[in-house]
Amino acid sequence: MGFVMRQVFQAAFLGALVAVSTVSAVQAQEAIRPSWSGFYTGVGAGVGFNKTSTSFVAAGTSFDASGGASAVAGGQFGYNMQLGRFVLGAEAAFVWGHPDGSTQCPATVPGSAQCSGRVSNVAFVTGRAGYAFDVPGNLLAYVKGGLANADVGTSSSGGTFGFDDRRNGWALGGGAEWKIAQHMSVGVEYMHADFGNVTFNTTPYGTMTTHPSYDSVMARLNFTFGGREAPPLK
Repeated sequence: MGFVMRQVFQAAFLGALVAVSTVSAVQAQEAIRPSWSGFYTGVGAGVGFNKTSTSFVAAGTSFDASGGASAVAGGQFGYNMQLGRFVLGAEAAFVWGHPDGSTQCPATVPGSAQCSGRVSNVAFVTGRAGYAFDVPGNLLAYVKGGLANADVGTSSSGGTFGFDDRRNGWALGGGAEWKIAQHMSVGVEYMHADFGNVTFNTTPYGTMTTHPSYDSVMARLNFTFGGREAPPLK
């Protein structure tokens, strides 16, 4: 009986050790999560959309060259700081592409069949604020806003007028990222940029006003130079 009891106690003791070790391992694994903190860099590709409306002040006519779409690609660099579930950061990005839109010119532009607008090669400097959801893949949803800078222009096919310049504006957008590895994430992002009213003079049409804006939807791949930590996701 004594031998049997010792065997029972030994088996129970070993079972308890295994159970405690298993629970500890699970808890440790749950506590160590991929962190969004740190510097990151990445690339992106998607579609950009031009929205440009132009008016001839003296003639009282206008044209809308919105709707031009183009494939765009770019890169980004930024820094995130994770505070519990909240993620704050800043990012600089550049998107290459030439979304041009065109439409039939109004009758006040004789000799030109098409009038066009362009917003291209857009740079962004923005802040980011996000929320990390405790789900498989570690989902981050975020909004961002700040400054935009782009080449903007409007012209006629007959060369009767033209305007090109590098302009500053404001930017607003948002997106979502999923951690697919400790230092890698994929995501999708929407951005809108507005460059306000731009007034310029032409001959023979006098003063013209154009309002360029830009939208893009991009898939992104980021690499984070951060560590692993145990953020209090509660």
